[in-house]
Amino acid sequence: MTESVVTTVDGGVATVTLNRPEARNAISGGVRDGLADAFYALGGNSSVRAIVLTGAGDRAFCAGVDREDVPAMIASLADLNAAPQIDPATIVARSPVPVIAAVNGVAVTGGLELMLACDFSICADHARFADTHARLGIAAMWGMSVRLPRRIGVERAKQMCLTGQWVDASQAAAWGLVNAVVPGANLAESAHEIAAAISRCDPDAVAFVRRQLEDGVMGAFSDALVRETSAASEFNKTRPSRRDGGPG
Repeated sequence: MTESVVTTVDGGVATVTLNRPEARNAISGGVRDGLADAFYALGGNSSVRAIVLTGAGDRAFCAGVDREDVPAMIASLADLNAAPQIDPATIVARSPVPVIAAVNGVAVTGGLELMLACDFSICADHARFADTHARLGIAAMWGMSVRLPRRIGVERAKQMCLTGQWVDASQAAAWGLVNAVVPGANLAESAHEIAAAISRCDPDAVAFVRRQLEDGVMGAFSDALVRETSAASEFNKTRPSRRDGGPG
């Protein structure tokens, strides 16, 4: 059986790959569990100093939640007895070492939230980005309303979230959604070079500076995440079950 998430380690750099190219690397239960296992293992590996998160193939970084998993995810919001699960974006955001998103294709809705949970992103020149929560009639629960406006500004975030329209790679770079755009053939090498540069720095200093930068700009970030999840959960419980697009 093909693994949904594949991890490789080269020196001080780990690469975590969403490995469902036939489904545009959509997030299934297997992907979520695979991410949790991968990041838990890497977090306990002191030799790993940076992580590159990417998708298999050249079509998609991540196309959001798998259509087959959407009804169950929405239904679970109303189940007060269900054991809470950490969402994929939080799994990534809690990494003890920096995570770089190497966006090799589309990053949509939950996939965009997964990208935003990384410290920063670079993308292939054919990459595209969109948030379709409003089109689907559901509310974001994995940090979109908190991370996206902090990344690109409230007005641009509103444009993306309220229209569901695509943003291409060059526009994403101009807005600051990604740090750089590179030819698709060079994406993996470029991301690894940046990660390797991080890995050569003092790890304690990297951890300290990372926290310092986040604390300096995020303000009450954790409080905002809690408010988003709570409000979106209540909203989504009232929505009819949908089979495509996905929460996140």
